[in-house]
Amino acid sequence: MPLDVDELYLLPLYESRGLQFIPFVKIMPAPWTAENACYFYNRRQKDQKIRFVSYHFEREAELIDQFDDTLQILRLISGSQL
Repeated sequence: MPLDVDELYLLPLYESRGLQFIPFVKIMPAPWTAENACYFYNRRQKDQKIRFVSYHFEREAELIDQFDDTLQILRLISGSQL
């Protein structure tokens, strides 16, 4: 089974299939430095945007944006339209 290059997976040793992470953890470029950092889901804002935080760069410790994949999972988990 091919893996999606835009997703994160856990791949156990000697296993042919990976377990895809739900989008609460993201590895992406920080806005100013463009260096990759690990961001963790923090909360959903009142304006429906999603806040992620990182401990890699103090100056770029948060990202707030419309992360549709994370919002979709939150809707699925809560059973609501959020």
